[in-house]
This record gives sequence, structure tokens and C-alpha cells, in this order.
Amino acid sequence: MSESRVMKHVGQLFAVLLLLTPLTGTSQAAYDEMWVLEEDYVRPSREIPRQVDRQLKMDAARLSLRSDKDDLRRANIRISEAQSEQFYNLLRRVYLYERAIIDCYHIKTANQPSTDYIRIVYQKEVAWAKPLKSGISSTDQPLINGILERYDLIIEGIESLNARQDALIIRAVKPINMEALASNFYGIEGIEAVELDEKAPIRSDISASQNYSSWDLEYILRFDAKGKLQEHTWTYRIKEDGTIRLLHESGDILPNWLSCE
Repeated sequence: MSESRVMKHVGQLFAVLLLLTPLTGTSQAAYDEMWVLEEDYVRPSREIPRQVDRQLKMDAARLSLRSDKDDLRRANIRISEAQSEQFYNLLRRVYLYERAIIDCYHIKTANQPSTDYIRIVYQKEVAWAKPLKSGISSTDQPLINGILERYDLIIEGIESLNARQDALIIRAVKPINMEALASNFYGIEGIEAVELDEKAPIRSDISASQNYSSWDLEYILRFDAKGKLQEHTWTYRIKEDGTIRLLHESGDILPNWLSCE
């Protein structure tokens, strides 16, 4: 037998051994906990528009924070990426199963808890605000600048409140726990209030609950009809094997102007 043919057979045998060799380094318990973590969380899927993918990750971050039983003011500022990834994959599966939930009804999590914006009310004439008056998105306060840099925050705007006060509108590039972040600004000279972006009317929301071997995701849509606020819900069940179905649909009748057809 020629040397080239021997090498070919050795290569084929090696490939078979690789397929038969069990993976090591991850316990069975870890795999059991990660049964929904099969999709790529980092790179947007070609099946999902980039804007929708970004919204799913925002929703996943909020669901992750809501699942935290501790006081969010004392929790970590950075949200667990592993936990967010788990919720992201659940949301992704629902979207691929029924795109109208987002494409038509634009259902997303209510901004509670806040993960993207925070509002810092400060004295207009405080010394560190001088660059802000010149249109520069920075301050002369090292503590504030350090917080912005450490947590990847952007000064998105300045709001004039009254003759004595202005407000910094700060946005997080990636979702973070704004309730925990807020405490970092207290005690800084000139800051009089820290407000979270949770005042907008709740027009939609998503909740998630885990059962023995499945997750239930409830999508809530609120709308004005017949002179009052009404509500319609869809609940989807995702099993451990990845199968998904509409568990039930309930609530007020959707008006014609909300039709997706």
C-alpha cells in the first residue's frame, strides 16, 4: 500500500475517533441548566433583523434583572451575560415562531427595571459642569467621568429644567442595572437627584416563568379601544427539547386597526 493511501486511512480513522470521543470539562448538570443556550448570542442571526435582535437583547436583560430576587439597588451593576443569553434564546425562538408579535404588534418589555437610561439632576452653576455649557459631552468631575468610562455610558443630552437646575441624560451602550448604578452618583457635589427612566406608560410587556421542563413566555399588548385601556395576551410554551407552541391567547378582542393583514 502506498504511503499516501496509508496517510489517507489514518486521517479518516482520526476523524471517526473525534466524533466518538465525548466532550469533557462540562458536567451533565451544567448541560441540563443550559438547555436553551444553543444559539449564538454574540452575532446577530441572519434570520432576525438587526434592530429586532437588539430589542430582544434589551428584553432579555430586563427579564434577567426581574428574575433576580435580591434588591436591585444592591445587586451587580453589570447584568449576567449567561442569564441574559438564556432569556434571549427563549425570546428568539418565540420570534422565529411568530414574527407578528414584534413585527406587527411591537411588543417589548416595559422599561421596569431601567436598563438603558438614567437622568442626573444637578446644579446648573456647579464647577464641573463647565464643559457641558460649551457643548462638550464630558465633565470636569473625575468621579462622573470614571463612572461613564467604566460602565460604557454616553452623555446623550442635557435638559434645562429651570433657572437653577439642568439634567444629564445618560445612556448605556449595553443594558446594565441602572438601579444599582444610581447609587454611584449620590454624594457628588452639585447632584441633587438621580432619576430612572421608568415613567413611560406601559403599552406592552413580556414575562417569563419556568416550569419543570419548560418555559412560559407571556406577551402583553395594551391598547385604547371603546374609550378605555384594554389588554390582549399570548402565552407561548417552550419545552426542553426546543419545541414551541401557543399555549393560549386571551383578553380583549383586537380592533381592526391593529390587524397585521
